[in-house]
Amino acid sequence: MLLDTPASYFAGLKADGVPRRMLEALPEDVVIAFHIDGDTGGSWQLSRVVGEMGVSGVRAGPKDCEIHCSSADFMALVTGALNARQAYMAGRIRVQGDIGLVIRLGRALRHAA
Repeated sequence: MLLDTPASYFAGLKADGVPRRMLEALPEDVVIAFHIDGDTGGSWQLSRVVGEMGVSGVRAGPKDCEIHCSSADFMALVTGALNARQAYMAGRIRVQGDIGLVIRLGRALRHAA
């Protein structure tokens, strides 16, 4: 899978299925929205319901967590070049809602090499 933009990352999750490490990182009945700024950004949503995860555009309704960051910082997170906790502490990602979900997702977001 080509991994050079947030869109390619989320398209890969849709096409290949959400990796088991993401399922294990998140509790049941959770919705996380990603709002990624920049030319290659956009908005996507991960949701886990009854042991299955889905990827879609952001839908109406409540979110447990909303993550805001730049396209460059998102790609650094998924390639492992940036730690989620450090990015949050440095103000490189902004979180509305449950910060614990971001920490739990940190490693799970990384693309499998």
